[in-house]
Amino acid sequence: MFGILGGMKMDSLGKSPREFNYAEFWTSNFCPSCSVTSFPFIIWMINSVIYLATDVTMYFFGYEMYTLVFLGAPPQWLNTCQAMNPYEVRYGYQLWRPLTSLFLTTGF
Repeated sequence: MFGILGGMKMDSLGKSPREFNYAEFWTSNFCPSCSVTSFPFIIWMINSVIYLATDVTMYFFGYEMYTLVFLGAPPQWLNTCQAMNPYEVRYGYQLWRPLTSLFLTTGF
């Protein structure tokens, strides 16, 4: 139960939480059956591909990296890519924007 709430299970790998590496922490607490076909891994890959595609395509449209965010696309480009814009959702009836914003990130 405590693994779901964020606590580390000490008995799962037989070592102290301070000796865990990142992969062991992930598999013992969040995704015990973590593999290439697991849901968290697939979502992480989709997010990574969309982030890279956003950063690569912005150069073709004449945008520069946003200087206030580490390796981030500028807000104008994210708006073009259908990131969350409450005004457009409410008054432009662009109801897909909350879903597309799940995959668009402002920076690394």
